[in-house]
Amino acid sequence: MFTVIKSLLIGLLVTLSLGLPVIPTLASTGAKGGGLCVRATAGDPRFPFTKEEAQLIESAQIKFYSSMKPLMELFYLGFPKTSALGTWMARAKDPLSMGVKLGKIKIERMARNPKFKFTSFTQISEAISDGLGGRLIIDRPSESAMDTFTHELVALVKAKKVEVLRIENYWGERDGVPYLSKKQVEQILDAINGQQSQTPTVVTGDLAKRASGYTSLHLDLRLPNGQKVELQVRGRILQQLAEVSHLFYDSLNGKAPASTVFDHPEWSKALQLIEKMDEQQKALYKVYLAAGFRTVRNFISGRSVTSPPEFPLPEHLGALEIENLARSYGYSRLADFMKDPLTYDPNKIDYAMFGSARLVTAGLPEIFNPRQYFEDVPLPVVMKYHFGLQSAQVIQKIIGNVAQGSTRYLPWHLIAKPFFKVHEMLGNLKYVAVIAWEEHHILEKRRGVLRKGGVWAAPIELPVPYLKSQKLGRDNVYVGEIHFMQDSGNNATGAYTVVNNAHAIKKGKLDPTDTNIFPPIQVWRDVTGRIWTLDHRRLISLNLAEWREKIPVEFVSEKKAMEDRFKFTNASDGKSIILHFDDLPGFQGESPLAVVVLKMPAPPTEDSSHP
Repeated sequence: MFTVIKSLLIGLLVTLSLGLPVIPTLASTGAKGGGLCVRATAGDPRFPFTKEEAQLIESAQIKFYSSMKPLMELFYLGFPKTSALGTWMARAKDPLSMGVKLGKIKIERMARNPKFKFTSFTQISEAISDGLGGRLIIDRPSESAMDTFTHELVALVKAKKVEVLRIENYWGERDGVPYLSKKQVEQILDAINGQQSQTPTVVTGDLAKRASGYTSLHLDLRLPNGQKVELQVRGRILQQLAEVSHLFYDSLNGKAPASTVFDHPEWSKALQLIEKMDEQQKALYKVYLAAGFRTVRNFISGRSVTSPPEFPLPEHLGALEIENLARSYGYSRLADFMKDPLTYDPNKIDYAMFGSARLVTAGLPEIFNPRQYFEDVPLPVVMKYHFGLQSAQVIQKIIGNVAQGSTRYLPWHLIAKPFFKVHEMLGNLKYVAVIAWEEHHILEKRRGVLRKGGVWAAPIELPVPYLKSQKLGRDNVYVGEIHFMQDSGNNATGAYTVVNNAHAIKKGKLDPTDTNIFPPIQVWRDVTGRIWTLDHRRLISLNLAEWREKIPVEFVSEKKAMEDRFKFTNASDGKSIILHFDDLPGFQGESPLAVVVLKMPAPPTEDSSHP
């Protein structure tokens, strides 16, 4: 996930092209060319789509993402007490999974109408209820915690802020425990009675038993704007186990073909082992995973726990043991629990994959044009990053490394209102996303350049050589020609803020060409001709305001550039930077909110920068 993205994560087997030569797509049988998914699904009767339908399904994920805001408002503002018990996660269904569902639906409809086709996003949105959805990950989903969730859901139903279309209260066989009790299901149904025109489908009790041990609450909801969404509720460790078990079950179901090149060598190795398992080994592994679900569910529901299930397969398949898979995923909570449930500490910090901070994103601007932002990164990878589902390496590729940190989740109920306030503050400025990160558990950030293996080292020299022949002093260059040295900066700067300056520039109240009020930005040029800034806050404000004219700059000496070399922490080739909102009310010190800002593209024709 460094440099050029060459692989996709599990569940991201279909991407839209942002200029990549090979485009993984859904395709009808017999399609020629194409990428990984074309080869993986060619001849597969589950995908009876025309080329136009395949393109429509691929673009549907983007449209689902663009309608995320009402769902997020429901999460953060509709469940204030529940939010204090866990974490909300939002997501849009990836195109391949959509294709599997829509393929079944199309086959059914073609039985009645042989000419049936999907022709619009509205058709797709109505056909599947989980195109847009989210998860509530509760630390300890006890009966009292689920009482809190039930009471807030009932209040939303009675206020007609949401309709419940389907309840699926899955639980494992034998001694499994569902998330909703019989009484809680009845409370929800009583609230629905007379409040909505559609009677919900209810799958609970024996109908909801799962031999796999899978335990989760699934709710199909309809928002006031008519959008269907799916909400899942799980315990935190069980959520991690569900993600780990996806590797096996998705492989069996064709969602994650072993021919795909994944971005983590341990996952690729595990998939190869799964592919080589015989039927008896697969059956034993299913029983083993089910026992793992029971063990985790007993723990998070407060029941007694003894020991983890024994791994039933030969030693050469040991990479598939839950503990080992969990560590390869970066799930230290699950790994420690499966190692010894009796000594497991639920308060231990869950460190991020590869040791770099995972950023959990709270949303996107309503208009999102990824082509303008990321030239060589597949769009679903970008989207995965934006919603906190991507690993640290892709974060580094897109925005540069932020800090060493942990993935212990933020209390969203505390940042919901500030999050929407930040969006209001930004208004019509040009930005990618408002993000949140684990501010309280960030480890010490060392000055320097991120070397191979994630090790920080203070630079002896500039990471890119200084052009000794460059002309020093004043000049005028385009904002899009200037790269960021730092990976982040703060909004507050003396009596001013970066955001306020950006608004003033955009409204014409602050002229960045007037050096009496807007001093020239200090820059230097490397041997490849790229220009780097030493003055980040002013450059951020210009990019936020989309200032496309030339601005006064001052090319500084090599000595000055060397003095500021400690600032060179950007790992995205200077194309992006994170602006921290260190001045939000209600937080002691730096708030946990920031905004990702992208460098504007350089002008395509004129190059004023070479000496």
